[in-house]
Amino acid sequence: MDVARLSNEQWKVIDALASDGEGSILPTDTDLYTEEELSQVRSIMRVAILYAFGYLYEHREEADHHALLLTLRSLLFAVREGVNF
Repeated sequence: MDVARLSNEQWKVIDALASDGEGSILPTDTDLYTEEELSQVRSIMRVAILYAFGYLYEHREEADHHALLLTLRSLLFAVREGVNF
């Protein structure tokens, strides 16, 4: 699943799905995504968000936003269909 190319409608489905306190996805009536696909999307997004926060905190005086954007783009575009992590 290519996280960087999801449409707004696909993000709405992902955001609407419920999860329990441990991050496990609760069963729903939608068949658009498997639990494995949703887990992969959420883990990649978590890594990207944590990287961005860490980078901005460590480089708060001289942050290179273009370099941050390129790194985040690389993280997000690395997720492709058929690639197992």
